[in-house]
Amino acid sequence: MRARSDRFRGAEHIPPLALAFPETLPRLAGMAESSKLSDFDDLSVAEKILRLQDLWDGIVAEADEVDLTEAQRAELTRRLKAYRDGVAKSSPWAEARQRIRASK
Repeated sequence: MRARSDRFRGAEHIPPLALAFPETLPRLAGMAESSKLSDFDDLSVAEKILRLQDLWDGIVAEADEVDLTEAQRAELTRRLKAYRDGVAKSSPWAEARQRIRASK
C-alpha cells in the first residue's frame, strides 16, 4: 500500500477532506510519514483527520492479520447475511443522533 502523503506528491489521489480544505494541501504534501505522535497536537484539525485516515488505511491493509474469536466471526457473518438479505435495520444519521441525544 502506498502512503497517503506519497499520493499527494503524485497528485494521483486527493482525499475528500483535502478537497474540502484545499489550503491544507501544500502543508500535507510536505508532511513526513514518520511524524511523531508528539507532533500530532501541532497539526490543524484537517491534518489530524488525515493522519487518522492514514492510521485507519494501515489497519485496513492488515485486516487479514486480526484474529477473531469464533463468536466474533459468527456475529460478523450474521450481520453480513442480514445486510445482504435486506433485513438489517438502520437509521439515517439524523434520526440516530436524535435517538442518542434523547437517551442521555
